[in-house]
Amino acid sequence: MRASTSLWPLVQSGLLGVILATSVGCASGPNQDTLVDELRVLATLATTPEAQPGERVGLQTLVVDPEQRGFDLLLWSCTFAGEQCVESLIGEGEPWAGAIVAEGNGETSGLFTSELDVNRQLEAFVGDEPLPILQTWALACEPGLCPAIELARAAPAPGTDEAKRLVKLLSEPFVMLEDLPLTGVSLGLRSLSVSTRAPADRAQNPTLSLTGPGGAALPAEVAPEGEVDVLLTFDGARDDDRAVWLYTDAGGFLDASVGAPDADDVARSTYFAPAKPKEQVNLWFIGVDGLGGVAMLSHQLAVTGG
Repeated sequence: MRASTSLWPLVQSGLLGVILATSVGCASGPNQDTLVDELRVLATLATTPEAQPGERVGLQTLVVDPEQRGFDLLLWSCTFAGEQCVESLIGEGEPWAGAIVAEGNGETSGLFTSELDVNRQLEAFVGDEPLPILQTWALACEPGLCPAIELARAAPAPGTDEAKRLVKLLSEPFVMLEDLPLTGVSLGLRSLSVSTRAPADRAQNPTLSLTGPGGAALPAEVAPEGEVDVLLTFDGARDDDRAVWLYTDAGGFLDASVGAPDADDVARSTYFAPAKPKEQVNLWFIGVDGLGGVAMLSHQLAVTGG
């Protein structure tokens, strides 16, 4: 059975993840597309959204596990140049570039840090104009569900049948997904731009700041079925595809995503609390500038009373 993935928020933003509809939330209540109720790779942020071949880039991958069933996470790069990804062409004596296995800690969410060496073979494809061709993948699975993770953890010796099978799986991420369960699996893709430009000329990540109306801090508590108005200040490059995507593990937001149309670059939405008290609710905000830059924010509050 095929596991589900999505193209969110936008391909040209350099982000791909789990399926999200882009329907507009009903004015009288939350948009259910903002509720994360199963294991999901939510976003990956790179220390720089544009790099040169041969450089090392830091990555932060946000994984949400609302049911706290635990998960394993596999991080790797597979950059397609034609019909094959460059990393699969390395010699049999070399490890797969950037393949990392991590484990969830039983929390609702986790932020995983890794590093990626930008393949020098990409020099043949890029120049001063940045191209979003470097693809990094994140596969989160409940323990025991994904053979690729088990193979990577075992670190098979180069040239063995197990090593060749791992190379095949990591070389065809979407094909691999077809044989995985519908639930307990999430695949995320983050594309980075590669160029020969100097660091001062490259694209940078945007920044987000989060407040309530009038600049007040967001509350730490809200009543069941209560509402919280959210203001997000977006500071970064301007692009028509710029947006902030909103998620929570209880209740929901009015909008699946909001732009920043105002002159002051402030995006607005409303959070709707669930009907039952909950000790901790997580709110996540993922900003994309449409040029490959990403910003991430989170906020926790309690739903009390009733």
